[in-house]
Amino acid sequence: MWIVQTQSAIAGPRSPLVAALRYESPLPKFVELVKEHHSWINYRDGDLPDGVAMSMLSRCAIGNLTNHVRVLIENGADTAEAIRWHEEYGTDEAIALIKHAAQIRPTLKK
Repeated sequence: MWIVQTQSAIAGPRSPLVAALRYESPLPKFVELVKEHHSWINYRDGDLPDGVAMSMLSRCAIGNLTNHVRVLIENGADTAEAIRWHEEYGTDEAIALIKHAAQIRPTLKK
């Protein structure tokens, strides 16, 4: 007789934006999700192996996803927090991408 034991971890809320990146959704779908789930833009997801939490903006900048970075900034991503995070972890290329995207973002219509 075999005994199968399963474990289930109690997970926190799962960001639909992280899921979109994980499953490589096309940019138009990502834009749609950002607008639909605006409250997730600055959520810090801690699913890295060492438990380090990073924002969507940080995640996209590390992945060199320029258009995703622009979309997030245009929709209110916290650039200062992301830059501080990258300074702490020494990811200079990501800092440069965020700063560049923040400078060229179009003026949002209110």
